[in-house]
Amino acid sequence: MLRMWLLRSTLSATALCSVTVFSGAGSLDQPRFQSDILPILERNCQSCHGEFQRQAALDLRTLGTLLKGGSSGPALVPGSTGKSLLLARIEAGEMPPDGSRLPDQEIELIRLWIESGSRSEEGVAEADGPAEEGNPDGRDVMVNILGVKCLVCHGRRIQQGGLDLRKRADLLRGGVSGPAIVPNHPEQSLLIRRIEAGGMPPPESQLSYSVRPLTSLELEKLKGWISAGAPLEEDEVLEPGPGLDPLVNEQNRRFWAFQPPQRPQVPRVLQQQSVRTPIDAF
Repeated sequence: MLRMWLLRSTLSATALCSVTVFSGAGSLDQPRFQSDILPILERNCQSCHGEFQRQAALDLRTLGTLLKGGSSGPALVPGSTGKSLLLARIEAGEMPPDGSRLPDQEIELIRLWIESGSRSEEGVAEADGPAEEGNPDGRDVMVNILGVKCLVCHGRRIQQGGLDLRKRADLLRGGVSGPAIVPNHPEQSLLIRRIEAGGMPPPESQLSYSVRPLTSLELEKLKGWISAGAPLEEDEVLEPGPGLDPLVNEQNRRFWAFQPPQRPQVPRVLQQQSVRTPIDAF
C-alpha cells in the first residue's frame, strides 16, 4: 500500500509540473508585424512587391496592404493559415520566385504570426481604410469562378458552342449564340441567363467532372463584375531598364553566368614553334 501511494504521488507531481511548464509557454509574446515579419518580407519579397514594383498589384510593405492583397485577393487572413495566400505561396516555393526558399524557422514564424491573429505593435490587424466598393476583382472572377466552374466545357481543349471563357475578349466575342456578357448589363448577358436557368454548368458535366454549380455568392460577384463593366486589370509587364534586376539576388549574382567576361592570361608554352595564335597556347 505504501509503495502504491508513493507511485501515485510521484505521478501526480509529474503531471503538475507538465501543466506548469505548458502554461508558462503560453505566456510568451506573440510575433508582431513590424519587428518580426516585416524584416523577412523586406529581404525576400519587396523587390517584386514593394515601392518600385508591385507584381499582380500586390504591395507587401504594410500590414494594411497585406490585408488588401492584389489581383488574386487578400494575401493574409488573420487567424487562418489555410486561407492566407502569402503563406501558401511561400510554403510551395513560389515566393520568392528565384527559388531561394525561406528558412523553415522563418516560415514557422509567419505561420505562428497568422495563427495568433496577425498582430502589429499597435494591436489587431486592420486594413488601410475601408474596402473599395463597386470595384469587383476581375481576376478573381476569371480565375476562381469561371476558371473553376466553366473551363471544363469552354477552355483550351473543349469549346462547346464555339464559346471560350479563358479571356475577357472571348466573353465579349461569345460563341454561336452571341456574346456571353454585355458589360454593365448582367440581365442581358447570356452567361448569367444560362447559369440562373441551371444550364451552366450542365448537369452531365457536374456528374462527369465533379463540377458544382455556382453558389449564390459567386453568382452575385459575377453579376457585380458585369454591372461594373467587366473591368480586368492586366498583369504588370516587366520592362527592361537600367540598374540591377530585382529578381536576381546577390548570391545568384556571383554565379559565373552573371559575371562579365574577363580576358584570361595566355599560358607560356615551351615549344613556341607550335603556337601560331594565342588560342594554340591553351
